[in-house]
Amino acid sequence: MMQRRDFIRTGASGLAGATLAAVGCSRGPENQNTGPLGNLRSATPADLRELVGNGRRRRILLRGGVVLTLDPKVGDFEKADILIDGKTIAQIAPNISVSDAEIVDCSGTIVMPGFVTTHHHQYETLQRSVIPDGLLAGAWPQESYGSVVQNIWTAGRIADPQTPSSSVWDLGRSPYDPEDCYISELVACLSEISEGITTGTDTSQSSHTPEHTDAMIKGLMDSGRRMVYAYTGGIDRSAQGIPYEFPGAMNDTTKGIGRIAKTYFNSKDQLVTLGFGGGPGPAVPGSEYTGWQLARAFGASLHNHNVGGSAVVINAASDPRNGNDWSDVTF
Repeated sequence: MMQRRDFIRTGASGLAGATLAAVGCSRGPENQNTGPLGNLRSATPADLRELVGNGRRRRILLRGGVVLTLDPKVGDFEKADILIDGKTIAQIAPNISVSDAEIVDCSGTIVMPGFVTTHHHQYETLQRSVIPDGLLAGAWPQESYGSVVQNIWTAGRIADPQTPSSSVWDLGRSPYDPEDCYISELVACLSEISEGITTGTDTSQSSHTPEHTDAMIKGLMDSGRRMVYAYTGGIDRSAQGIPYEFPGAMNDTTKGIGRIAKTYFNSKDQLVTLGFGGGPGPAVPGSEYTGWQLARAFGASLHNHNVGGSAVVINAASDPRNGNDWSDVTF
């Protein structure tokens, strides 16, 4: 029986392969289809070879497009070629001569750097359109992002509006399995690639167990997209015997951020790099170091919410342990 993960990866590969045709580039002049879908076609085995998760060894020549580099040192071109060697743009110039590269005909198209999204909760992708008319905030029974997406589908419980520390409904676990997190990450990445958003930041918020965390990271890596995985907490149900490891601890590579840094992020030269969603206050209640210090100790960039006020920024600035160089921080 085909597993859900294999099914999604197969479909995602087809989406990625079809994207070349959808944006106007084609694999050759014979690839014209006068049917109702025009140039949109299913990916062939040749299209998919090393496309998802491992395209680093490929040489690809994007031929004859209008090239907008957005780099004044390189300039823009009315018609030019781009040679991609593995994961590097090796050359941009008119009429590049090369004999060992795949040729992609980009005539009549604009070739430019992909867009970047700086904040996304990609695990929520499976919930698309679950509350199309919902509000951002509002307590149950009002349908809102908070009550439906965050309470029901993320936490697996609905807080009592009168007594927020208690629940009016509790599933006993998060509705998400690790496999659901994997699928969400992969579908989100491939969907955004198809829209030209080739780089992003995923503020995870679904690290309910170590297995959930691992699944999200693997989904990002299997997509082949350039991403920052901003490690963020999930729902702590350790009192019920469910393992919970966020955020980890200084000098500890057996759990939390230390574990995933050692397991998945041992190089800065990779498509998926490590970020951290912990705040500028104590990393955990009573700790002698801040969340920012913990992240920096493991080489992670910092990604914090600052919704509805300036408290996060003020608190961070008032603590000298967070330093004066915030070039690694995104709010």
